[in-house]
Amino acid sequence: MEAPSTQTAAAELSAAAAPTATTAAAQPAAAAQNATATAAQTAAARTAAAVTITIRPLLEADLAEADRIMRLAFGTFLKLPDPMTFMGDANYVHTRWRADPSAAFAAEREGQLVGSVFATCWGSVGFFGPLTVHPDLWDKGVASLLLAPVMECFDRWKIRHAGLVTFAESSKHMGLYRKFGFWPRFLTGLMGKEVGPAEDAAGGGTGTRGGMVVAGPSAATGAEDGTRGEAAGRSMAGGGTGARGEGLGRSGVRGGGNGVRGGWTRFSDVPAGEREAMLSLCSGLTDSIYEGLDLEREIRAVADQRLGDTVLLWDGDTLAGLAVCHCGAGSEAGSGTCYIKAGGVRPGANAGADFRLLLGAVEELAVQEGLTKVLGGANTGRKEAYEAMVECGYRTNLHMIIMEKPNEAGYNNPGVYFIDDWR
Repeated sequence: MEAPSTQTAAAELSAAAAPTATTAAAQPAAAAQNATATAAQTAAARTAAAVTITIRPLLEADLAEADRIMRLAFGTFLKLPDPMTFMGDANYVHTRWRADPSAAFAAEREGQLVGSVFATCWGSVGFFGPLTVHPDLWDKGVASLLLAPVMECFDRWKIRHAGLVTFAESSKHMGLYRKFGFWPRFLTGLMGKEVGPAEDAAGGGTGTRGGMVVAGPSAATGAEDGTRGEAAGRSMAGGGTGARGEGLGRSGVRGGGNGVRGGWTRFSDVPAGEREAMLSLCSGLTDSIYEGLDLEREIRAVADQRLGDTVLLWDGDTLAGLAVCHCGAGSEAGSGTCYIKAGGVRPGANAGADFRLLLGAVEELAVQEGLTKVLGGANTGRKEAYEAMVECGYRTNLHMIIMEKPNEAGYNNPGVYFIDDWR
C-alpha cells in the first residue's frame, strides 16, 4: 500500500455507506478510471477545508472502535432515535475482519480511528462494505480515500466483476461510487419470512408445505435444548431428512443424498479429512452459476468462527445447491434470525424446484437452531429467484440498489437462482 495520503474532497459517502458489494472486472481501463476519480477529488479539494487522513490496515485493536463508528454512522444516516442501536446484536466488523484481515482498512486522523472498510473476494467476484466514516467527517473525502486500497485489492485478486449495494434514495452515495466506475443497475430486496417448528403442533398452526416451513400465529422456537445441530432431522418434500448424511458422494466425499433428491446436510457434519474435497464441490457448483464465483471464503468463515452453518442440498449424491447461513447473535444475522449470506442452486431444468427445496432446507436449519426468521437478498435482475421467494412467503423489508463495475449484469440475470445482497 502507498504511503499515508492527505486529501480533501466534498463528495463522500455518509458514514453509513451501505455495505457495498463489488462485481467489477479488473481491466486495463482501471488506470483511466482511477485518474478520473483523482481529478474529481482534486477539484473538490479546492472548496473544502483540508483534513489530514492516514489510510492504513485495520488492526484487531481497532475493531471495537470501528464497530462503534459503523453503528453510529448508519444509525445517524437512518435518523434512528438512538443511533447506537443500529443492527442490534448482529456483528459485521469483527466477522469480516476475521475472515480476511488483509482486506480491511482504516482511516485515521491525528491518531484517532475515523472510518473503516472491508473488501471481500468471492473468486472472480468482489465487493466491499460496510464502508463507514464518523459523522463529524462526512463530506471531507474520507470515503474516497478508503476506496483506494479496496480498488488495489480488486486488481490484485484479478476480480472480473465488482459491485456494491447502497441506498437507492441517496444521490450522494451513488455519485461517490460512480467516480470509481460503478454504475447503478438493479434493486435488491432484503426479504424475510417468519418460520416455526416443522412438526404440526396442536393449536400451533404450523407445519410444512411443499418443503417450506410455514409459521402460524404461535410459532415456537424449534430445538428444545437450544443447542446447535442437535435437533432430529425433519422430513421435507422431496425426501430430504436434514439428518447426518451417510451417502458417499462424488470424489469420495460423504454427501448425504442417500439416493434421494432434495435431501440436505450441514457442512459442519463433513469430517475434517473430507472438507477440502467438499469445498471443491461447492466451488464447482458456484462456478456453474457464474464463471469463477467461489464462496469458499464465506463457508470457511462461518465454520471457523462458528457463525452458523452451510446447508448442502443433494440430488442423490450430486451437490445441487448450497446456502451459507449466519445464525443468531454475534453473527451477521442477529438474535432470532437465520441470514442467508449467499447461496444458490446448479443451473438446469430442475433449478426452480431445487431453489425452493434449498429455501425449505434453510428454514429447517433455522428451526433446528431455535430461530424464528429467515432473511436473504433477492436481486430483481434474477427474476425467477425473486418471484420464487415471494411465492414461498418471503416479504421485502427494504429495497437497496446495486452498482456494478463494469456496467454489466454479472450473475444478475433471468434464470439464475442465487441469493445474496452485498451488504
